Amino acid sequence: MDLALTYSVLAKDIYEQNNYRHDLVSIYKDIAMVYTCKRMDDSSGYYWNKHEALADSLYNSEQAEKTMEYEAKFQTEKEGKQIAEKDLELSKRNILIRSLCSMIVLVILGWLLYNNRVKAKQQAEKLYQKELQSKAIIEAEVLTEVLKAIYSGCLLGKIICH
Repeated sequence: MDLALTYSVLAKDIYEQNNYRHDLVSIYKDIAMVYTCKRMDDSSGYYWNKHEALADSLYNSEQAEKTMEYEAKFQTEKEGKQIAEKDLELSKRNILIRSLCSMIVLVILGWLLYNNRVKAKQQAEKLYQKELQSKAIIEAEVLTEVLKAIYSGCLLGKIICH
């Protein structure tokens, strides 16, 4: 038993110097058991208390670490979800903007086509009116010439005839 206690105390010193906390829990328990067997209740109680305190401390540290990990994962997922929601909102907004721009372009094209068609009809109407005027002028000139010829012929005929 004394040999076990000696090696355990040496191991305890090495573990404490190197801060091997997980190994210290076992060593404290081993030393406490040796002292319990030797019926050294004060030393046994001391090492049982150290064992329990360190085991609780390690458990609490592990739980705190796990809690922090879960919190970090939760925050990461939450941020990922927020980013996805913002991306979806931006996509919807972009689709709406593109749709509105397309509608505006279509309305402008429609208006331009309508305007061109109206202008073409107006130009065709102007040409038709000019053509009618030209025909009327030509007909008037021809009629004037015919009348002149007839009138001249009558005058000539009168002069010749008389």
